[in-house]
Amino acid sequence: MIQSHLLPAQPPYQIIYAGGEIGIQVATLVVVEDDSTHYDGYGIKTHSHPVVNYGLKDNLPELYKKDKNRAEFLSMWQLQPECAVWDKIEISNIKVLGLAGLTQSVSLEECLAIVPARNNKYNVRIWNDYSVMTLNHIPEKLRHFGIGISQAEIMQQDEVVLSIWPAYDDDEKTVIVCLGFEDMDLFALPLYDEFHKNSIDTCAKSIVSVLSMIILHFVPSMTPVKLVMEPNEELGITRSKIEPDVKKVVEMVNKQITYKP
Repeated sequence: MIQSHLLPAQPPYQIIYAGGEIGIQVATLVVVEDDSTHYDGYGIKTHSHPVVNYGLKDNLPELYKKDKNRAEFLSMWQLQPECAVWDKIEISNIKVLGLAGLTQSVSLEECLAIVPARNNKYNVRIWNDYSVMTLNHIPEKLRHFGIGISQAEIMQQDEVVLSIWPAYDDDEKTVIVCLGFEDMDLFALPLYDEFHKNSIDTCAKSIVSVLSMIILHFVPSMTPVKLVMEPNEELGITRSKIEPDVKKVVEMVNKQITYKP
């Protein structure tokens, strides 16, 4: 037997994200079912899924202008009537961006954390084509919920330098390239797979797409951005094989990225 219970949330509502989606959590759906595999033949399983709302009846910036003190948080009537259940996502797997109705902003690291990725055993976030595609829509989604983007991390930089270095994935056959910024590991993309299928062009195009988004939203105007290959003698891969391909990616990317005018 399966039972479900809807537990409404109370203001202030949380803005949450998971799997590349962002929403305002307005309730929790708790599903309870029998568990016949329990050691004494009887038990229960529970699943808790977020119920989210994707929009507001009023534009958030306008809401700020109308309420200078912002003392009152959003209430149910200010939300759109349509809601959705994230039935593939457990409550334990969601992350909180902030509270709906408050002025707030996210950093570059927080923005990239929203992107769906696979964490390997080295805790490196491995992106794919869907990850890159999702990233391009995240700034727009953040603005929709009244969340700004902070340039504080790199505002004082005369030049933004991102490092790229090769590494192995979990199977220690697939080669990936990792990108980082100021001691911050951002993401990784496949360079080629265990069959040595070359995807240098695809890798370079994905990096250009990601860096274009970073430049547009996080880098101040007229600040140059470049990618450099980071030496690392502890990678355990044959550098004579990998270095030329990584250098080629760096050259292709640097030819295509430009600073924001």
